[in-house]
Amino acid sequence: MNPPEHSFPERRIAGVQHDRRQRRKIFGVGAKYAIGAGVVFANWTHTKFEPIVGGDSKLNNYEIGGKYNFTTALNAGLGYTFSDLDGATDGRWHQMNASVDYARSKRIDVYVIGAFQKASGQNIVAGRVVPVQAQIGSSTSYVGVASADTQVAARVGIRHRF
Repeated sequence: MNPPEHSFPERRIAGVQHDRRQRRKIFGVGAKYAIGAGVVFANWTHTKFEPIVGGDSKLNNYEIGGKYNFTTALNAGLGYTFSDLDGATDGRWHQMNASVDYARSKRIDVYVIGAFQKASGQNIVAGRVVPVQAQIGSSTSYVGVASADTQVAARVGIRHRF
């Protein structure tokens, strides 16, 4: 069985503009385990990019993390992701994430989220060297592509559930 073909908007991966006409084959596996008031998890995903023109690239993401409920109102989480892109485009990313969430009531909570990412590698595009850039999140509307190989993002918020 062949995976469905999709057309995606233009994207930059590892500082290289990718053709919007491509197939992506994605596979992943993960697990989690509860230990008392905590949960630990790990997962791996593999994505193969098959553009109409040019060579294939393969992206492997390895993630491990955990969450702990200190009280019924207070929890914190910590995670690490390593991303490895090989093929026509190359790059490596290390990312740490942390969060704290405090429930003020059944419907209102306040939270702090932080992330740090370090990218490495380079690619040749139109005869010039393009360094791999950090990009926290997959959407440029969230943080956007960094102009360097490191990026930090933080968010403080109040959430009201209806």
